[in-house]
Amino acid sequence: MNRDEILEKARKENKGHDLAEQTERRKNWQAAFIAAIIAAPIIMILQFMTGHGDEAGAIAVMIFAMDFGTFLRQAIKKRNAFEIGMTLVFGVIMVCAAVHYIQYLTR
Repeated sequence: MNRDEILEKARKENKGHDLAEQTERRKNWQAAFIAAIIAAPIIMILQFMTGHGDEAGAIAVMIFAMDFGTFLRQAIKKRNAFEIGMTLVFGVIMVCAAVHYIQYLTR
């Protein structure tokens, strides 16, 4: 069996999905989940301490933290300009959103 036959057989077994791509996607979601796990308790504690427990502004910070985590993992893994640029963009947006939200909480 040659290389092409093995690849074709693997594609049929995986229903057209590349196993390496699926693994990469899973690891990216894990990075996003970890970023959310880190950001959520910090935001919850800040909300509780400032009496703003019912505010929804934290959602933006959480979303950007997850995107940042995903792109950070990809940038570390792939080390190409696009991934590094997106990591920087989402990192800056996440920090700006967090600063804005913290300023709101301290009013």
